[in-house]
Amino acid sequence: MDSRFLAELRYPGLMQRHRDRARIFSNGSGAARLIRMVAFTLIAGTIFVSGAASPQASEDTYEMYFPVQGGVEGYTDTFGAPRSGGRTHAGTDMMAPKGTPVLAVASGTVGWMQDEQGGQCCALAIEHDDGWESWYIHLDNDTPGTDDGQGWGFAPGIEPGARVEAGQLIGWVGDSGNAEAVAPMLHFELHMPGGIVVNPYPYLEAATILGEPPPPYQGQFWDDEGPVHEANIDALAELGVTTGCAEGRFCPGESVTRGQMATFIARAL
Repeated sequence: MDSRFLAELRYPGLMQRHRDRARIFSNGSGAARLIRMVAFTLIAGTIFVSGAASPQASEDTYEMYFPVQGGVEGYTDTFGAPRSGGRTHAGTDMMAPKGTPVLAVASGTVGWMQDEQGGQCCALAIEHDDGWESWYIHLDNDTPGTDDGQGWGFAPGIEPGARVEAGQLIGWVGDSGNAEAVAPMLHFELHMPGGIVVNPYPYLEAATILGEPPPPYQGQFWDDEGPVHEANIDALAELGVTTGCAEGRFCPGESVTRGQMATFIARAL
């Protein structure tokens, strides 16, 4: 099947934006055709090079974080399974409650985004520092507590070209795109350098799962065992070596005698 047709089926909004940009330069000459060709090559040509992972890629390990905070249960390996329109499944679907935080699996830069509020939202790609890419699709596009499709599926500061660190919040699990009729999920894809799609399942199985960070502690901290030098300080106070002083001053104000120092050392031993 023609790769342009596959790209249109999976990411119609993304491809439409690149066609619109190409039309800006259209003047009846061949320039528009050239620009459309370049735009498609950048977005789709390298993406759909292969629908299967090479044996070497499947055997290697790739250090990354799990993309859903706290992990998920029951996801299965459906890479390569048939889908509508004659396409095959290019990732792993992970079911999770709507609004569950989605995290960057590795450090890198935000690449393409489907970010039209109320339109073909919400998905993005992160270009890793090592040349790999991770794709996050079906992010939440609803106003909290609704299914209106009018929300915003990305964390603050997430935009094309933005720097992200491994484990950083980038969005939330949702049902945007063609997942409106099914339970909320994250469709996750992993691409090797050169745009080769690999089966993400074994990498997800080995990924480090990040839990929810603990809330900031609002109470007081108490030392159950007491300060290490508490007994020595009490002895100095009882001997009159120091009796404390006003805020902002250091004590003692007078010189310490040899006898007082000897007493302090003896108690400290």
